[in-house]
Amino acid sequence: MSSNSNLESLAQAWRNGKLTRRMLIARASALGVSGTAVMALLSERNMAYAQDAPTPAPTQTPIAITSNEGASVRIQYWTILSGPDGDEMSALVQKFSDENPDIGVDSLQGLLDFVPKLQAAGISGTAPDVALLRQYYIGGFASKGVLSPLTPDELAAAGIKQEDWDPTVWGFTTFEDQQYTIPLDVHCFAQFYNKKLLGAKNLAVPTTLDEVMAVAQATTDRANQICGYQNWIAPNAGAGDVFGWYWSMFQAQFGGQFLSEDRSKAAFNTPEGVAALQAMVDLETAGNPDNLPYFDLQRNGQVAVWPDGPWIITPMTNTEEAPAANDISVSPISQKDPNAPAVWAQSHQFSLPKQSDNSEERRAAALKFVEWMTAHSVDWAKAGQVPARNSARDEVVANTDNPVLQDVKVFVPELAYAKFWPSDVPTMLEIAPRIGNHAVAAVLGQESVADALKAAEQEINDIIANG
Repeated sequence: MSSNSNLESLAQAWRNGKLTRRMLIARASALGVSGTAVMALLSERNMAYAQDAPTPAPTQTPIAITSNEGASVRIQYWTILSGPDGDEMSALVQKFSDENPDIGVDSLQGLLDFVPKLQAAGISGTAPDVALLRQYYIGGFASKGVLSPLTPDELAAAGIKQEDWDPTVWGFTTFEDQQYTIPLDVHCFAQFYNKKLLGAKNLAVPTTLDEVMAVAQATTDRANQICGYQNWIAPNAGAGDVFGWYWSMFQAQFGGQFLSEDRSKAAFNTPEGVAALQAMVDLETAGNPDNLPYFDLQRNGQVAVWPDGPWIITPMTNTEEAPAANDISVSPISQKDPNAPAVWAQSHQFSLPKQSDNSEERRAAALKFVEWMTAHSVDWAKAGQVPARNSARDEVVANTDNPVLQDVKVFVPELAYAKFWPSDVPTMLEIAPRIGNHAVAAVLGQESVADALKAAEQEINDIIANG
């Protein structure tokens, strides 16, 4: 039986409630199914992480829609978004199509193996007209000639004006002094907490890492599987693929860097880097000593404080998915030093891959689509994302009745101290999981802090050196 058949059989048993999470992971591992594939399955009905965390991991069935079949011009649109994010994006595509009957859209959300498929499509001349990327993908795709640069004149003609975007995220749209993308959103970490667990110990919502440690020590109850704190998804299978996002926030708060200023080597194996990773280890030891997996405990009211992104708002505040939803709230992420705040941030951004026929008509339609999507990104915010476009973000801040948007608002002030991964490093897709995997190993006690940083440093330097 193939690994795909094995996974599908396990998936069916999991969906039907015949396997527990632990049984699923154990059986999948025994059959040789990858941890990434297992987490993609687990994420279908809960967290948005391996995308993609900021958006849920791709499911086994991408969401495909075709609109305006009689339109005079057609564009293709690919993303890695799935689950609730894919549904919301598909709804936005349909709304655009309803308002623009002259443009047909062939939309594919939740595309499996997005990165290699987009690279292959770029080489073969079959790339989509529009592709949604993370900002740190830009260097890898642009350096391989997959993306086409965007000129100031065509952006102006499409009504896309730099001054209507958050200036920080706009700065992460380039590679080698050419612009390749238009930001759709920004997502970063905030602090989720359980009001009931904090209240039972008469504890205030923490604002510093020292206060988080105090909460972890006061509320952790191993006998009843109560965690005072969890380092996001560290204990979950396949977490290393994206755990570098959370690690990099600690690195920034402790005054460290990911890469050197010239992007030529790793820059985290320093005293600041050691202190940052050790702090993560200490918090996990105090708050989650048994390394219990993420998500189910949170939604059932068994974790006092934990970090996550806006993508988790919809499932964590819905009583049908999270029995403890009414006890869960969100606040800005706690800081090592509130006077020098830092938070990891990332952005989904629209790109226009190179086309074999260089159709000006389709390119103009693609830019019209991008402008419309960003202008209507308050609807995208309802899936749990912060709009990058100022006018749309202002709508979020002004909203008073949508419960999801009330939580999204908590993330907005954090943009002032957001720390993005660079868009101009061609090897970012290869090096990101290296630090993530070793940071997870340290947090879970599988490697020492010193060994984890040394190993990640060597691996990353080798990748950068070899291009």
